[in-house]
Amino acid sequence: MPKTKRDVVLRKNIRIPTPLINKVDKIVRDYGLYPNRQQFIESAIREKVERIKIAEKR
Repeated sequence: MPKTKRDVVLRKNIRIPTPLINKVDKIVRDYGLYPNRQQFIESAIREKVERIKIAEKR
């Protein structure tokens, strides 16, 4: 089955301290809620952005 085309999303590199990445990796591995580190981090950032947006509306 052919792959479907996805919109290209530009990405930026960020630096995250190793101890924090190790904690993220453990969470991803132990809980299995996210398929990989990148998905976990993207989700965490989205949640934080949404919280800030809600706080700004108050």
